[in-house]
Amino acid sequence: MTSPREKIILTTCDLLERQGYHASGLNEIIQASGAPKGSLYHYFPGGKTEIAVEAVHSAAEATARIIEDHLAGYDDPAEGIRALLEEIARRVEQSGFAAGGPLMLVALETVTSSPPINQACRRAYQQIQAVFSRRLMAAGVNPSAAESLGLLIVAVIEGATLLSRTLHDARPLREAAGFLAEQIRQNLTSQNGG
Repeated sequence: MTSPREKIILTTCDLLERQGYHASGLNEIIQASGAPKGSLYHYFPGGKTEIAVEAVHSAAEATARIIEDHLAGYDDPAEGIRALLEEIARRVEQSGFAAGGPLMLVALETVTSSPPINQACRRAYQQIQAVFSRRLMAAGVNPSAAESLGLLIVAVIEGATLLSRTLHDARPLREAAGFLAEQIRQNLTSQNGG
């Protein structure tokens, strides 16, 4: 059973992904979560900023876990990442281009206006990058190249997701899937003397 605190966080995650920080008011969070107003301030005395920070942490944990689980099913990291982007493209399409990139909107909106949320977003992106980097190192990519490729993967996914949502067309994500797979294959080939 989900606690009122967890309901508030999960609801906030969904609202931040779909409409961003500024468009997600406390009354909407309370109404959508079904939590009593008093519980919101009981669990989050810091108000909306504290809820958003917790939601960013929660989204990062969930995203990292999904990526790890997905990539664990592939011996070839290039194919795993290609398939991951195809899955993101399907999710974006199924949402009617309203969802995708659980950190994107809140990160953009709060980059200079909320240091606590910005810091949470930074940590979240670093956590996700680390998942990709670890998987690449496990496949034989040297640590420095794996770190760079991990950063590139996150940047390309975020940019392609933003374009796909904006254009109402998942083609940017599908093009990015092929691009990233090729970059990973080239890196693996060059490191293995190919």
